[in-house]
Amino acid sequence: MVKENISIAVSSGKGGTGKTFIATNLAKVLVEKYNRVRYLDCDVEEPNGHLFLNPVIEKQEDVNLLSPVEVDQNKCTLCGLCADICHYNAIAVVKNKVLIFKELCHVCGGCTIVCPAGAIIEKERKIGVVKTGKSKNIEVYYALLETAEGGMSPRLVKKVKEYAGDGINILDSSPGTSCPVVETVKDSDLCVLVTDPTPFGINDLKLSVDMAREIGIEPVIIVNRAEYLDNALKEYCEKEQLDIIGEIPDERKIAESYSRGELAIEKFPEIRKLFENVADKILNLAEKERKVRKEAGKAKIPDNKVPEAAKKYDASPAKKLKELVVISGKGGTGKTSITASFAALVKSSIIADCDVDAADLHLILSPKIKERGFFSGGVEVKIDNDKCTGCGECKKACRFSAIKEHEENGRKKYEVDEFA
Repeated sequence: MVKENISIAVSSGKGGTGKTFIATNLAKVLVEKYNRVRYLDCDVEEPNGHLFLNPVIEKQEDVNLLSPVEVDQNKCTLCGLCADICHYNAIAVVKNKVLIFKELCHVCGGCTIVCPAGAIIEKERKIGVVKTGKSKNIEVYYALLETAEGGMSPRLVKKVKEYAGDGINILDSSPGTSCPVVETVKDSDLCVLVTDPTPFGINDLKLSVDMAREIGIEPVIIVNRAEYLDNALKEYCEKEQLDIIGEIPDERKIAESYSRGELAIEKFPEIRKLFENVADKILNLAEKERKVRKEAGKAKIPDNKVPEAAKKYDASPAKKLKELVVISGKGGTGKTSITASFAALVKSSIIADCDVDAADLHLILSPKIKERGFFSGGVEVKIDNDKCTGCGECKKACRFSAIKEHEENGRKKYEVDEFA
């Protein structure tokens, strides 16, 4: 018997480690023993769990947010307060006009709040759709983000999570350690991190462990494609006091089955047994209070350290370089391998690893570090409780649900949830 509502987040630092493989097989094993199991695919940019569970779609819902679209020129005084408050440079005052750049707007509502003339015009903006379906006894929920709406990922993840409820909820996260992943993992009863015993897997696992611990969750590890060429992964887990609760063998038949969109537990009895054991461990751990065993190892910016501004380079036509960008829709397809191979073929090049969530090109190219430093892309916000009157207007206005409310000595107090 499990408690009424359990949320299990399946995440990883790197794409292609097998999150969806673990999450879908886990959901299938659990639904055979327990009445209500939900699979919530929170990888809203590239959901693919439905390809394995094959749900019958019963409902589709558009997700809209109120977004600034234009300015009423008859009301606007060109005071510039809207542009000053926008941390994303989505509003600019140019000559006698205010310009709004939708692609940069994060729909925070700040411009509407500060505009003294009420000149900001907002309209509904579609950021994606949520699909609801059933795969036999498994309830399936997944979302599709609209093209060019990357900044809206956490908002769509939050919408998917609203469908969690009584029973067992499996949250399939996107890769990395940024906002959509934090939104998926936070408030879960257990975070399962999927990795593989490669230098790439270990490098990115470290980032994920730091992320989970930073938000107050002690993760557990499942090793996929568990063919150990050395002890690096096990040594790291032992040093960090991380529990490895399962190991999936590195077998060609499993990979071939996965590539056909099949569930491994339905094809291989030994894999079914393995997942049944892992499922029992996960439910047992999810019902316990787990303390964070070690502090997150993420580097902090010292109070007296001012982040340096990015250097500017000559971007004139005469100096413009030829640029090649390597991308993919899905993690684990081989972007880094392809990029490293191209880098090895050219005599002179500048290589930039723009996967800032889980950069690992340096593991192949082994550059000599000449310079390093902190970078800050925003500001921290705190509430000054000596000035706060407890009116609650900040909580009402916040579109990210980032203001927490609690009582202290019979008085309402508010604080900022930095992860929201």
